[in-house]
Amino acid sequence: MSTTDTLRHQYALAVGARAALFTYCDDLSTEDFVQRIPSFGHGSIRHLLVHVANVYQYWIGHNALQQTQTFFKADSVITMLDIPPLYRQVDKMMDVFFAHFDGRWNDVLTISIQSRQKEVVTTPLAIFTHVTTHEFHHKGQVLSMSRHLGYTPVDTDLIRF
Repeated sequence: MSTTDTLRHQYALAVGARAALFTYCDDLSTEDFVQRIPSFGHGSIRHLLVHVANVYQYWIGHNALQQTQTFFKADSVITMLDIPPLYRQVDKMMDVFFAHFDGRWNDVLTISIQSRQKEVVTTPLAIFTHVTTHEFHHKGQVLSMSRHLGYTPVDTDLIRF
């Protein structure tokens, strides 16, 4: 199995865990989905899920693939039903990413971070790892936020029982 095939498989595992999260979130009331929880940085489950999709767009689309991106607006997401289409766009972008960097996972990329007036030297493999671990970090926060709202989270790990 090639490295690209392995990374595609790893991403498919992440998408499966994401699907488990989305199925769970489908049962949240619309009020709870948009409810701001001040102790969490991104405010609401809605904002957090949109943030994760935007981070994929920023690192994979904008930086690695050097594509112009139109970032998702949390306020245009009304219910959980609005979330999966965002991630279908992310999945399509990931397909382009896998094809573009096939066999070049350790190429050196120099990325200008204009908001911080810095450059980051990294690799496509590091960017892939960053966005997927970022998603899992925030997936855990979504589950914690739902617990604060009175729900009982389900298992959304890669390996679920």
